[in-house]
Amino acid sequence: MFGSFEVKSYNQLRFYLGVANSFLMFVLLLLSYELVLTENHKQAVDTGLGALHIHPLLSGLSILAMLSGLWGWLSTIVLRLHDRVHEPWIRKWRAGYDADFILRTLCHGQSANISPDLFERAYADKRICRKLMQRLFYSFAGDCTSGSEGRRMFFYTAMWKYWTAALCDLYCLVGITLLAVYHISASSRLSPSLVLGLCAVILISRVFMNSVLDEAHEITLDQIHNIRTHCKEQFEEELQGVAGELSAWRGQA
Repeated sequence: MFGSFEVKSYNQLRFYLGVANSFLMFVLLLLSYELVLTENHKQAVDTGLGALHIHPLLSGLSILAMLSGLWGWLSTIVLRLHDRVHEPWIRKWRAGYDADFILRTLCHGQSANISPDLFERAYADKRICRKLMQRLFYSFAGDCTSGSEGRRMFFYTAMWKYWTAALCDLYCLVGITLLAVYHISASSRLSPSLVLGLCAVILISRVFMNSVLDEAHEITLDQIHNIRTHCKEQFEEELQGVAGELSAWRGQA
């Protein structure tokens, strides 16, 4: 579906998510004008655009593009909707993925030296989880694929597909909520086909997200294998250091 498209770093991931946020906001505003607004509200918008003394279609699309571009930057860089809204409040997969899957797999074989509540603390406390992930995973895995046997693609490419689908899910949920509020407050005509279409996109997005996470698991296992195989001594030293800082290192039995 995506061909050979690859996202090789977190900065690239943020850029493409900004593009996705801009595009989705553009579509949401355009659909709202065409299918949701009452005739009185449409006339008010047209009157405002006419005051600019530019062709209404050209001025309307230009303003939509500017607003969508500004929103793409704000939502991705400042608000981080995908990470701060969708992840903790809707999907809630990241804490378990980091603490229960990545960290436990990385530290397999070191259980005698680590306090058993370390992973529970990482799951419950984002600061501890970020510290462990940075020291034990990201500092070794990096953004490139060189040296990782069996890795099929960049992890960030899978995450781009996941977060793009997550944003579609989020915008459709917001769209349905705003549509209901507007329908009640403005006595507008509720479009069943629009509601069903948004619900269908949510369903498709969530099925797609689950398949991408399966793909991400395979990539992550390759990254973990690479760390445990090629960086074993450095990893164990880093584990002892960070666990000691968190009062979770018990030493040899």
